[in-house]
Amino acid sequence: PVEGDDDFIDEGPVAVAPVAQNRARQPKPKRQPKPKREPQSRSASNTQSLGYGIEAYATVGFARFQFMNFVTYGLGVGYQINPDLAILGGLEAYTTKRLLPPDEVEEGQPTSAWNTLLPIHATAVYRPTGKGLETQVFRPFFGGGLQLIPGYVNEGGEGAMAFGLRAVGGADYGITDTFAVHMSLGTGFWAGSSWYLIEGLLNTGFVLQT
Repeated sequence: PVEGDDDFIDEGPVAVAPVAQNRARQPKPKRQPKPKREPQSRSASNTQSLGYGIEAYATVGFARFQFMNFVTYGLGVGYQINPDLAILGGLEAYTTKRLLPPDEVEEGQPTSAWNTLLPIHATAVYRPTGKGLETQVFRPFFGGGLQLIPGYVNEGGEGAMAFGLRAVGGADYGITDTFAVHMSLGTGFWAGSSWYLIEGLLNTGFVLQT
């Protein structure tokens, strides 16, 4: 019971402002880490931009066919079909100094002559480490191909074209990402119906080249 002023009793309840409820802060989404880009060598990017790549090369070396020794030199091009397989082709010159048979030497003329053969070749090579040329990296290769030797004798119409098969092996060493040293060894045979016209040669003989 309340004693005293009735006005106090008649007053209604005092309105109380509602307490603002603090909204729970939503956590900010975490930033997803950017995927790391794998470093890519210049040679790999060059290989991709050129397809699988075209190469040009020059050669100089030594060859022996039966008993004849040759200095060899030539130019060629290659195309990388896939990361491991390439096709090489070009023209080489095989030059030798040959003693002439006495019955072919006119009086007062030299008893020797320089002769040159011009084989055309196409070779398929497999490079196990492929993926383009890289600096200070050896790329071994091996393969085989065909040689055609037009006009290999000055006489005998049936001997206008000889042919050969050879196996090759070696390695490339990258000095820069666009220049390399190429070392190779090849072995096989040449065959033609008119080699016998060169005194002492057989129509089929073994060939070694480096």
